[in-house]
Amino acid sequence: MPQKTFQKKTITFKRPNLVDFHQGAAWWLARCFVVIAIIIYFAANFSGNVELKTAALSVGLTNLIIIVVDFQRSLFGKIDNLRSTVLSCKDEIKNAISSLNPPSFEDYTEMRQDLQEILKDLSSKDGISLSFIAVAMRYSWPMIEDNIDFLLEQCPKGTAISIEVAMVDNSYLADKQLFDWAEESEKTDSKIKLFRDRYAKELNEDKSIKLNVYHYNNLPHWHGILINNEILFLGRTDWRFKEGESIPYFYVGQTKYRLFKQDDNVGGGERIKKFVNWFKYYTTSNNN
Repeated sequence: MPQKTFQKKTITFKRPNLVDFHQGAAWWLARCFVVIAIIIYFAANFSGNVELKTAALSVGLTNLIIIVVDFQRSLFGKIDNLRSTVLSCKDEIKNAISSLNPPSFEDYTEMRQDLQEILKDLSSKDGISLSFIAVAMRYSWPMIEDNIDFLLEQCPKGTAISIEVAMVDNSYLADKQLFDWAEESEKTDSKIKLFRDRYAKELNEDKSIKLNVYHYNNLPHWHGILINNEILFLGRTDWRFKEGESIPYFYVGQTKYRLFKQDDNVGGGERIKKFVNWFKYYTTSNNN
């Protein structure tokens, strides 16, 4: 995924200057009329000529209003320009913040297409390594079965497809009264046995498939798929507490997934490191 770069944008605020707003002949003529009107007003006031004084006052106020209105119009124009600049910067900031979030998928079904595209792209290179932290592999194991033949065809000779699965032991799920998940886990165990039989040659002779399955006793907060130690589809588990249900429902593949890469700018490297550490913990002998 190409990395996004952001250019710093500087906004310069300039103090309004009357000359900057308008320098047309009409504006300067209005100023002259105001000055002349002031002179005539004081002269008329000194001589006691009321009519001349009133006329001077009228001319002066009229032209003063023209100046004020013109100034106001020009000032509003500057304010509108400044407002447009601020709104533009606001959109850029919003887009920059959005780009700092990793790509996300509403659930496993939405994620699967991107996952398969990445596997197909990598399969023609140096082999594939897949590490799973899962509850029962309800969604991921069918994905493996659906794609394994294609991956075997695409992978270069002498390379292997490495599959390592860490999933919750079905007896532990049953102890937690998560009977649906316990059943799913048991089904996956049966499917894995059939898989070993079907691909016995690739597993035992050709060594084109490496398969290790571990069972651990825990309900993971995080789960996901790590590809070649570089690309991570990471999800979170969740609970639904519903009135009238004695046991809350445990959500796994129906929750949001996020895509991280080792070299992304959203902390992907750190997330992958944590995933690897938890995988090691779940697959050590004293935890499975």
